[in-house]
Amino acid sequence: SLPAEGAARALLPSTLPAPAVPDAAGVLPQAHAAAAPDWLLPAGVLWAAVAALLLLRNVLAYRDVLRGVTRCGVPLADGPERELLDRCRAAQGVRRRIRLYRSASVDTPLLAGMFRPVIVLPDTTFSARDLRFIFAHELTHCRRHDLAYKWLAVLACSLHWFNPTAHFILRRLNLLCELSCDQSVAAHFDAAERRQYMQTILRTLSASIGCRRAVTTAMGAGRRAIEKRLTL
Repeated sequence: SLPAEGAARALLPSTLPAPAVPDAAGVLPQAHAAAAPDWLLPAGVLWAAVAALLLLRNVLAYRDVLRGVTRCGVPLADGPERELLDRCRAAQGVRRRIRLYRSASVDTPLLAGMFRPVIVLPDTTFSARDLRFIFAHELTHCRRHDLAYKWLAVLACSLHWFNPTAHFILRRLNLLCELSCDQSVAAHFDAAERRQYMQTILRTLSASIGCRRAVTTAMGAGRRAIEKRLTL
């Protein structure tokens, strides 16, 4: 009957969906959506693999530094170096216990160990004045938690390995970290003490030519910015 046909028409949608039209290549739109995972999955695997390898390389390099210190190093639990370090630590208000080693595996003074910090001296003789500057430098890194920031930067650079800007920022951060530390240490020095501090930096720089320490705060880092470090 006519009333029944009218009710049936009312239940039907007013417009029907348009049929899918193939593109110029004869491929339906649904085919494009299904094809996306074909390249996304390999790209994701490649990104994760390279990021993991870069991060692992830094972790292994860091482990090698610590192993070299413990195997070839001599702990300085007492003596004049230990006493001077404790005095410098008290002067800077560093409450954490800082281990002190002398090791032939390093060629420049450095700070390593984010949770158990250790200052490592190369197997050479330093004057009391040089040691005071070295300890002030490395303790400033420790007090400001520079190692934690360096690890965060390494992690970010590993995740963004495909971006040249990330690698540039990492290099700049390492450089600015040393420059900022130098400025903080020398802020209260007079002109004579600044010259002496710069002489100590020059000696550590000359000893560390070609040296690269991953995720440490080596006093001999930043050789390319020697002019900036000498114009504090």
